Amino acid sequence: MKMNRKLITFFALIIIIASCTYEIGDYQPKKLEKFINIQARLSDLDEPQIIKLFVSAAGLTNNFVSEPVLKANVYIKDSDGKIVKYIEDVKDFGVYKAPNGFKGIAGKSYQLFFETQDGKKYESSPQKIATSPEITQGYSEANIKENLSINDQFRGGYDVFIDFKDPADKQFYRWSWAHYKRINVCAVCNTSWDFVLNECRKPGRFQTNNGVPSLYYCKGKCWDIERSNNINILNDNFINGKDAKKIFIKRIPYVSDANSEPGASHYLQVFQQTISEDAYKYYQALQAQESQGTLYDIPALTLFSINMKCTSNPEEKILGIFDAYSVKSKVVIAETSVVIPGATKQFKSIKAIDPCTVLPCPIPCAETETRTSKKPIGWVEKAFD
Repeated sequence: MKMNRKLITFFALIIIIASCTYEIGDYQPKKLEKFINIQARLSDLDEPQIIKLFVSAAGLTNNFVSEPVLKANVYIKDSDGKIVKYIEDVKDFGVYKAPNGFKGIAGKSYQLFFETQDGKKYESSPQKIATSPEITQGYSEANIKENLSINDQFRGGYDVFIDFKDPADKQFYRWSWAHYKRINVCAVCNTSWDFVLNECRKPGRFQTNNGVPSLYYCKGKCWDIERSNNINILNDNFINGKDAKKIFIKRIPYVSDANSEPGASHYLQVFQQTISEDAYKYYQALQAQESQGTLYDIPALTLFSINMKCTSNPEEKILGIFDAYSVKSKVVIAETSVVIPGATKQFKSIKAIDPCTVLPCPIPCAETETRTSKKPIGWVEKAFD
């Protein structure tokens, strides 16, 4: 009987403990500390110059509670005293755009100013744009990374490099890239394609393929766009005034993709930015935090600003920076048809049926941030039209 009582007590404790367990979600304390979040970049490219302002609060996970900053007075002042006012986007809340045609000029310094509805004022330190040198050449090298497993798609691959001439004065660099891939299939739908709404049909009575995914070919030429999301920076301490050789840009995996044109090479637009020392230190710290950050960073994977301040409350912490820079770009065509001895090529396939074998039904190549029907600059046609 005593044993039975002990067992009953033991199992009762288990039930109580189990009933108290819960999944850790995005923990939000009652008094959530909020931060102004600034995403501000000014380049010398002919492109839209955009500033994004949000109020962010961090939870226990990497999720944020973000609210756009509305009706702020936002402007940039250059070293000649000229002021350019940014206009609030009426559809994209928290986004402020410069007038068409405005861009940074190498050799000038720029300051960002803005004032929120509640009267709080913010400003950046002056950021000078240094001229970016031209990229002299870009190229790829096929090789094997012996430290990776035999099934790793990056074990065999192609490393992309660039060369350039570093000027004698002090420079800080950041590199990014955009990869354009010519595709055949524009959509894979679990149901079928809605030719009125130009999207995959919602499940319902018009479902025609019994749940088997269907693929839809592109009408005309179409490219998917992939952009870099890593931080690739350099302080020119060791190359100052010299020829910079083999600056690593990207590793291309040794794969065969069923949704790319046959025989197509790997197309890259490489962007070389000369950034300020402030921006370099910020990205350097962010890079370190990304590799060492924890679940409890506040907020995770972000960094308090080093070139923005609140003049009405100097103690306020601010997220993000104002980054002003010059850019040079170069198209690099990596010859990914080169066989890599000893490496196993990985295959990416599309598991779906073709509903268009009887009726022709290609779909439009919709223009988005990640897709375009416009031929990229310097595109080399390696496939059949």
